[in-house]
Amino acid sequence: MRKLFGLMLLLLVILAACGGGNAEPEAVPVENQPAAQPAVAEPVAQPTAEPTLPPPVIEESGGAVEAAAPVEEMTAVAAPWPADQFGYGIQVHGDATVSDQGTVMDAVKNQLGMDWVKTQIRWNYAENGPDEYQWFFYDATINEAAEHGLYTMVSVVASPDWARSYGLEEGGKHGPPDNYQDYYDFLRVMLERYDGKIQAVEVWNEQNLDREWLAPNGLSAADYTAFLQGAYETIKSVNPDIIVISGALSPTGGWTEADGRVTAVDDFVYFDQMIQAGFLNYADCVGVHHNGINLPPDVAYDQTGTLPEASTASFRGPYDNP
Repeated sequence: MRKLFGLMLLLLVILAACGGGNAEPEAVPVENQPAAQPAVAEPVAQPTAEPTLPPPVIEESGGAVEAAAPVEEMTAVAAPWPADQFGYGIQVHGDATVSDQGTVMDAVKNQLGMDWVKTQIRWNYAENGPDEYQWFFYDATINEAAEHGLYTMVSVVASPDWARSYGLEEGGKHGPPDNYQDYYDFLRVMLERYDGKIQAVEVWNEQNLDREWLAPNGLSAADYTAFLQGAYETIKSVNPDIIVISGALSPTGGWTEADGRVTAVDDFVYFDQMIQAGFLNYADCVGVHHNGINLPPDVAYDQTGTLPEASTASFRGPYDNP
């Protein structure tokens, strides 16, 4: 089988969950999270470094310089994605560490026959300091996807250190910015730079884990919903056709440390709390992570206990029940 460089297979399952129009959601208090039983399959941690790579070096020569050839204008795909059409896509690792994004996008479009790509844009990479942008991390990915006629979904995560003060001493964990407006400003600059080349934005990732959402109020679905609301309004003000997707939750049974700290909230519980907080008013679609852990897709929930493959899985989320 031909190797596809820079690809990680990931089916982008987008479950439509249309918002409730323009009506303001009724404020509903969110109950305190009860201490869950300690059983969790912890997802793989994201890298935390905030590198500052130099832009490409242009070497000058002493001779005459030929006039640069005109740059061919990229042709963005049509927006929006048809509401009655199901889309398949794949996640790509799209930053400056992957050199040939053209080959990657050609494989996605012409070998796999897919229409969408998803890539994660790490805010702490792209804006290393206030208004100090390093777009070379992502230019090739976004531009090559557009040139190949692919729809692009970006998941925007990871506040830079300059934008947050809480929990920095806990290395390896991410959290929202102190001022949500900093995130919204970044979204606006990003969408204006890649005008017409981004068709969907996922707002954060697995915010029911404290290593993704380390914040003073803990794993608060109400706080995330407030964060999502501002992001939704910002994105729609730039382009109302862009699909806004809520951050996909981590399938987890929840985890409470011995000292009482809740470091993971059951995704079913957290999702109900998001609904109570009114998040459906601020999302066109719901992000979902259907992790199958270590079981084949043809295994029914009531067969898991008899399979050797299941012996090492401490938690399988919704795959443990009908």
